[in-house]
Amino acid sequence: MKKAIITEHQHSKLIQQHTKELKKSPYGRRDFEMMKEMLSTGYIDNVEMVFTMLKNYPTVLERLIRTTFGDLLSLAGLEVSKEGIVKLINLEYLHINHKQLTSLPENIRFLQKLEILSLDDNKLTSLPESLGELKRLKNLDLNENQLTSLPESLGNLQNLKRLYLSDNKLTVLPESLGNLQNLEWLFLSKNQLTSLPESLGNLQNLEWLIIRNNDEITSLPESFRNLQKLKRLACSVHLPDSEMKKIKQLLPNCEVTY
Repeated sequence: MKKAIITEHQHSKLIQQHTKELKKSPYGRRDFEMMKEMLSTGYIDNVEMVFTMLKNYPTVLERLIRTTFGDLLSLAGLEVSKEGIVKLINLEYLHINHKQLTSLPENIRFLQKLEILSLDDNKLTSLPESLGELKRLKNLDLNENQLTSLPESLGNLQNLKRLYLSDNKLTVLPESLGNLQNLEWLFLSKNQLTSLPESLGNLQNLEWLIIRNNDEITSLPESFRNLQKLKRLACSVHLPDSEMKKIKQLLPNCEVTY
């Protein structure tokens, strides 16, 4: 089941407003209880089933759509309708760049077919934990935002190949990033990082690592010796010559630049 983000207050309001109408349903008691459960708990097992059950009750259906999916539909530029929902849950690409976006809704988890999510040049300061539920995601662009931290759940994106986090306000990275076994590109320039987690050494498919303009980073984790597929490492100019020399010895096939 997929959990919809509906607050307890919204659950209560929905039930109060529509229980009488739902009791007139031509469906049996079992179906009525199922509909009531969907509304009162925020769980939706089958979107099509909900549409079928509520087709004779447009007020209830529209309310359910707006409450459950309204913010996502608006975010994706889709209409509040059955057609909008169908398009939404089948999205593979979503680009919302240069829009002054300040937050992402928790129910972004509904976008289970999403492969590319681009949120470049917005005003995001944090990300929902539910972002880690987008299992098909391959490309995540968060450049030029105001992120100060990342959710641990980001490490659940096992199909992620490219992660762009440059020009934010990150001071630390979650250890869970080391779980991104398919990651090939990691861009972290222009942040406020003081160190990199040891777990990054687990990214054995990493080819590009860009960490320039993080002036407080003066050493690299010992685990970097494991990054044998690394082709390019762009470092801060403040990285000591001794560290640069060590990296060149450990990763002879890697181009190291400032």
